[in-house]
Amino acid sequence: MADDNTPGVTPSIDELRAQLSSAQERIKELNSEAKGHRLNADRFRGDADTLKQQAEAAKAEATAALTAAEKAAAERVAAAEAKANEALTKAQQRAVAADLRVAARDAGANDVTDVLALLPRDKLELDDNGDVKNAAVLMAELKKAKPYLFGLPTTSSTAVPPPPKPPSAKPASDMTDDEFAAAKKVRPWRK
Repeated sequence: MADDNTPGVTPSIDELRAQLSSAQERIKELNSEAKGHRLNADRFRGDADTLKQQAEAAKAEATAALTAAEKAAAERVAAAEAKANEALTKAQQRAVAADLRVAARDAGANDVTDVLALLPRDKLELDDNGDVKNAAVLMAELKKAKPYLFGLPTTSSTAVPPPPKPPSAKPASDMTDDEFAAAKKVRPWRK
């Protein structure tokens, strides 16, 4: 085969045919190789699309799970806050009731329950600590309006009852024979 770079030499037809045949074989090899690369590229594109779809689905699922977890956490926080507020309200109500009971006793209430039932709750004034500021004033107003609820309870009789007298033993001389026999059985006499 003649060198293509050699000046003045023309290759023969057989040489050209051999070169053409060799070039066509090389083209077939390259086309086959390119086809393999295209198939691989298509497969990789398909795999990439599948992975992209899976990633998007996983992202959507994770976002939904995160949203659900945040919602559940917010609901638990709200429930805990409501429960804490309810407990605080009950504690404050108990403290107010205790303050009012003490004030009613200090005012000399006969029946604390009756006094607390008649006390106007809308007039209560609380300080920053939740203590009743005007309990004594409210008790004084109620005492003025309904004096029978306060002070010592009275009875209809002012007489002093006689002191109790201890029972005395009946002398044997005042007993009948049957009483004497019964007393002897309870306390046998010494012989």
